[in-house]
Amino acid sequence: MSSDFVISNTIKITGNSRNTILKLKGILYYGDYHFTMQMFENNGNVWFHDGQHNDGKITNISSSGMQSHLLNECDGKKALMAIYCH
Repeated sequence: MSSDFVISNTIKITGNSRNTILKLKGILYYGDYHFTMQMFENNGNVWFHDGQHNDGKITNISSSGMQSHLLNECDGKKALMAIYCH
């Protein structure tokens, strides 16, 4: 399994009449026959696994430069899917 895609804090969808900015809301990770998830709140909190453990602030992870690779791996597992929402 490969994590060759770039995960950023936002993505821009260009439409015919307007553009829409979607925010990163979650990342699903897979490794060792186990799924893990990080969920991102609007206030910047990052929740790991089932929400029982606060894993810091999303603002601590930059989506630009070399630090963007930090989102592609979590707890030794590779990113499988990024979830964005308006």
